[in-house]
Amino acid sequence: MQFRPYVSSSTLDDFDEKASLTARRRWWERFLNLTIQGGWSDEMKVYELKLKMPPAVRNWRGQLAPKDRRDWKRLSRLFRREYVKSRMSEPERYYTMSQYRDETALAFLYRLNLAAERADLNFRKSSADRERHIKRFIKKLSDDQLKRTLESQRFRRVSDLEFVLKQQEEVRQKDGPPARQSRDFKADNVVRDHYKPRREDRAYVAQGDEDSGYDEVDERETSVRSAPAVNNPSVSSNSSTPNGSTSEICTPNYTLTREDLIHEVYRVMDRVGWPQRPQAQRPGGPSQGQFQRPQHPGFQSRYNPDRDETCADCGRLGHRSENCWGNLICGRCHRHGHPTRLCETRPCRKCGEFHEGRCEDWKAFQEIKKLVRQGGLTDLPSDVRDAILDAEADSEGAQLN
Repeated sequence: MQFRPYVSSSTLDDFDEKASLTARRRWWERFLNLTIQGGWSDEMKVYELKLKMPPAVRNWRGQLAPKDRRDWKRLSRLFRREYVKSRMSEPERYYTMSQYRDETALAFLYRLNLAAERADLNFRKSSADRERHIKRFIKKLSDDQLKRTLESQRFRRVSDLEFVLKQQEEVRQKDGPPARQSRDFKADNVVRDHYKPRREDRAYVAQGDEDSGYDEVDERETSVRSAPAVNNPSVSSNSSTPNGSTSEICTPNYTLTREDLIHEVYRVMDRVGWPQRPQAQRPGGPSQGQFQRPQHPGFQSRYNPDRDETCADCGRLGHRSENCWGNLICGRCHRHGHPTRLCETRPCRKCGEFHEGRCEDWKAFQEIKKLVRQGGLTDLPSDVRDAILDAEADSEGAQLN
């Protein structure tokens, strides 16, 4: 003799005829799962289904013939036809399907493929059906920029389109803002800055020419990052130097050396991801920060005369060196590696600018560039000062272009 465990139907909520079709199908699957786990008889299934029916569904059941109400096979078939199955035919559902507001392009492709399978469309083997299927998908997309990008491509298989959409989602996840971390307010779990200044209660002033003014930076918490460029007349009268070098305003027994100044400037520059340090690359390899084109056999332009050409700059197929994106500067985000019309970089939600790192670090870096333009921070190495001025000129040139 085999004993089955008792399965209570109270774990399942009552049926809601006003819920969405997906929720009603999910409820029916869970109810059938309970009947299998509990080993219910047909009479038990009819009784338990009746208990889960709301008043409107009970009225529907009451108007059925007696044999339909008491027989489980008849009742389950009529119940599925009335409340679980879609009233729209599968082909009609496929041709009227559209993308949801919060649905990604890849998830919409999966849902459209499933609808095409149920509508008996042979889009995987028939080239004509596949081309119409892909065109329908692109037409129903809500992202106009992605739609224009996909319209200029030709896909030999649906898997090629799926590959491109996965690459597009990876690029957006990298360019998107980092996820917010939940903070635990316990005393021993407070998140603190990993950087701790070696000396407290100190400040320094970096000056350029006599007419260029001065900037005071407070280092009580995070040095240059926390409060860059705060004007203070009382500091100016006590710390001005005729040669324009970096002077120090220190409390007794504390001094800011040249190494400390360079350390603070480098720390801010490192937090905003500037400058990009050169790395060892193989010949023909892509440079750091270059836009990575998705490489796939099916991802080729329809009328690309350079399909078999190899770029001498980045070493990739499909374009010549004069058409390489590696030397392009985007006029929107001012980054290297992609044209302006295909820029997908999102600005900072806090300040609306395009930058790396936090807004406080970026503002501090802007103050550093301002001091360098005014002739200050002379203790910095000459190559760093020249790189800052060259980057400023390149950024202004990109904005003018």
